[in-house]
Amino acid sequence: MDLNTTWLKFGLGIGVISIIVALCSYYVVPLGGWTQTGISLLLYIIFMVWAAKEQREKNSGFITFGEAFKTVFLTGLVGSVISIFFTLIWMNLVDTSLAEKLAEMALDSSRTMMEKLGADEDVIADAIEKVEEDMEDRFTPLNFMLQGLQGILMGLIPSAIIAAIMKREEKIA
Repeated sequence: MDLNTTWLKFGLGIGVISIIVALCSYYVVPLGGWTQTGISLLLYIIFMVWAAKEQREKNSGFITFGEAFKTVFLTGLVGSVISIFFTLIWMNLVDTSLAEKLAEMALDSSRTMMEKLGADEDVIADAIEKVEEDMEDRFTPLNFMLQGLQGILMGLIPSAIIAAIMKREEKIA
């Protein structure tokens, strides 16, 4: 496999930058789950568009929907696989207390949101208890793999949208 393959190059870029964002979020500037998700989504979209654009330029300014979709989807897939494996290794071998820290952050975020919405203490206590139960299995390797698979499948939709926008087929006269 040629490392000059567009989707591989941009997928590696997404993977590395996702790792940097995650590490910064865990240890430098704690971002809320929604903020980190938004940043990650934006990065994926930017890199997927760049990949499609570069592939189109390699093809003399033209790209079919199918080729654009393949390039965009595989770009996201490579980035996701790198990110998933990094997180699994990091949480299970390097910083085994990270899952607990992330669970705490999620609980704090949930409590703050409910308090801002004016929820009663009883409602907040019940919700926090439910979140704690959900957190018990959230950071297992199997669950991470399942979340990754779900993310990859959900990547089909933006991949199709980006491919439809980026396609430019040659007009045959």
